[in-house]
Amino acid sequence: MTYLTAALWVVFAAALFGLQPIYGLMLKDSAIDVNGMMLIRFAVPTLAALVWVGLTRPSLQPWACAQHALMGVAFALTGIGYYQAGYQIGFSLAVLLFYSFPLIVTVYTALCLRATLRPVQIGSVVVATAGLVLAIDVGDVQASAIGIAWALLAAACYAFILTFKSHYAPPLAESASLLMLTGGATATVLAIGMSSGWTLPSTLYEWQWSLALALFAGLVPIALIMLASPVTGATDSATYCLIEPVVAIAVAVGFMGEPFSVRTLLGGTLTLIAVTVLVRTRHRARPVDQSALVQ
Repeated sequence: MTYLTAALWVVFAAALFGLQPIYGLMLKDSAIDVNGMMLIRFAVPTLAALVWVGLTRPSLQPWACAQHALMGVAFALTGIGYYQAGYQIGFSLAVLLFYSFPLIVTVYTALCLRATLRPVQIGSVVVATAGLVLAIDVGDVQASAIGIAWALLAAACYAFILTFKSHYAPPLAESASLLMLTGGATATVLAIGMSSGWTLPSTLYEWQWSLALALFAGLVPIALIMLASPVTGATDSATYCLIEPVVAIAVAVGFMGEPFSVRTLLGGTLTLIAVTVLVRTRHRARPVDQSALVQ
């Protein structure tokens, strides 16, 4: 896989993740709760991955599988934290806090992995994050400490996923990796639900939106991120993911009637420029298929 292909996959996955506030809005007043949403979101991809594993019959090394399942635990906490924060402090502020994860990844890469980051990587993260702050107008949101904690937990967990997948996860067939990740996430949500409870959809409308969440904010983007992030590297993947909130704002303005401002336009433009420059520069530097990780 070339760097350009991998980068475009990550960007497309981020765009799909950017649709999540729509699902949250459509299901907010329904009977289903966050735990129920996340259970369906991860259980459906788990079934699909199980079929894929059954057809391909990859080698399943227990220790490698356990480590890939650990990413599933983090994915479950990311999803729960994201929606809990969105409902408690509003999705605008939740998204802003959640998207501190590129900075977490960049700092960890520089300080702990001792990686030498190129100026274009550092600059892209800074510019994209600045654009994000401009694009998301949090207004006069009264933020609760618990809601803020949920958002920051989601950010830390997602930073862990990108870093672990790119630098620490042992080799494992992609079908097995996807099964372990989604299975680990499903098991985590089940464990949380056993202690705090969960509510599943009660109407056809709720099932339709829940299954759409599972497909378009679950199976497809998760698979793309897991396939592409080892090629692009944790730092670049985190930066490309900043496309997600820009998509969320565009959807909110275009289809949900939320107000639009020059600030939103400027911030979204800065983020798009930063991601585009990083893709073009990194592709020119490493245009061919690679097995080594891109720092």
